Amino acid sequence: METIVLHVTYTCKPAQAPAFVQAVKAAGLQDTVRAEDGCLQYDYHLSCETPDTVVLLERWRDAAALERQLAGMLRMVRRQEERLRGSGFSEPFYLYGGTALAALLWSFTAREPAEKALARAVRSLKGSGDWDYLTAQARLADRAELRRWCGRRLGDQAGGLFRYVLTGDPADYCRALAAQERFTALRAWKNRLFHGRRGEE
Repeated sequence: METIVLHVTYTCKPAQAPAFVQAVKAAGLQDTVRAEDGCLQYDYHLSCETPDTVVLLERWRDAAALERQLAGMLRMVRRQEERLRGSGFSEPFYLYGGTALAALLWSFTAREPAEKALARAVRSLKGSGDWDYLTAQARLADRAELRRWCGRRLGDQAGGLFRYVLTGDPADYCRALAAQERFTALRAWKNRLFHGRRGEE
């Protein structure tokens, strides 16, 4: 049985990272996720090196638990947006929620082709009871804002997920995922090259 580990990085407004973590905990969202079947760990950590960064560490018992969590993530992010609205920490759901869902979906595509992962994810999301809310948010999604909020690669994955939700067309998501994979491969190659040269010095 393969344990699934996820690292999710949040970039907060200047000097707001501790308050963001406290607001999320006060809203009961951390306890809600921890109580879900298959959740082994769900912890927020403040970064020592970059003070505006919060890292969320998740561990799930297996892929089936993670698939259930995809629907749970939709419920949780919707609830978080509703509870934090007006607090200064909330962004439109399609920005934060789209980013969170796309990041979670990326862990599915590591084990199977993107189109199959998308279809499985949408089946799970349709069973969440929040499908109508998700499709309404998908219609609001703005590509430029998604890119500004979470960077070009993840923003395009979120946009591709929303397009698939609305049309069933996986092309945008598959293109965004391919770009992410090329970037990851290039970064790995640069790291090997850099560390290899340092070892020769």
